[in-house]
Amino acid sequence: MTRALHHLQGTISPVVVINAGVVQGSVIGPAEFIICTADLKPASARNRFQKYADDSYLFIRSNNFGSVQDELKHITAWADTKHLLLKLFETREMVVVRPRRPSRACEAPVAGGRRESSMTILCITIDEKLFVSGYVNRILAAGSSSMYALKHCGREVCPLSLCMKSQESPWSRNYYLSKSDLHRLEGLFHRAKRHGFIPEDGPSFESLALQMDRTLFQAIFRNPDHVLRHLCRERPALPYTLHPRPHPFVLLTRDDKNFLP
Repeated sequence: MTRALHHLQGTISPVVVINAGVVQGSVIGPAEFIICTADLKPASARNRFQKYADDSYLFIRSNNFGSVQDELKHITAWADTKHLLLKLFETREMVVVRPRRPSRACEAPVAGGRRESSMTILCITIDEKLFVSGYVNRILAAGSSSMYALKHCGREVCPLSLCMKSQESPWSRNYYLSKSDLHRLEGLFHRAKRHGFIPEDGPSFESLALQMDRTLFQAIFRNPDHVLRHLCRERPALPYTLHPRPHPFVLLTRDDKNFLP
């Protein structure tokens, strides 16, 4: 329960008691939100909830599509217990399709919101075919603009590599990058080298992606409480010698049939 008032031009409003939601801008706000949404779980054990910051994502398999309305009723009932209002018109839904299948973004939405062909999750845009072409387009545009500005300013530094290093994304292993996206990113690196923003002997995009993967997996390995640790199962000890790998984990196999592990 929170008490709030407003002060405007010398006038103080009456005190109002707020018994719903999370206080915005407070130090304990993020922790309060985590506690508030901790008991939000799917109605069906075959579905899955993922909660990041102030966004929640409900994943429903194609063979369990009939549970959509039950899930909406369940979420609405949960919101009522928290004195919250579920705004269905602000929801977004995306149907994941196989690469060679037609898009279903033009179909009517099921949840009452809007159906999209892509979604931005944690600043990374993923489309309905589980590719990150939209995110790559944003990086290419930022890199091209930076090189143009630096070229006319006469600077010697290119922020392209810094932009790439700041992202902990699975660039390698081609999980989400298409071949055309890989070629476009390599082309941007070649342009940066040609204009002198990156040394000729500097790293390629592929080597930089591998370096980012090593850094990420080392952080997961050192921290048993890492948020991605439950997705990385350690490999069993083998009696023979294999080529060295940057991490001791067995990665999830991409599932092109169900899309969810």
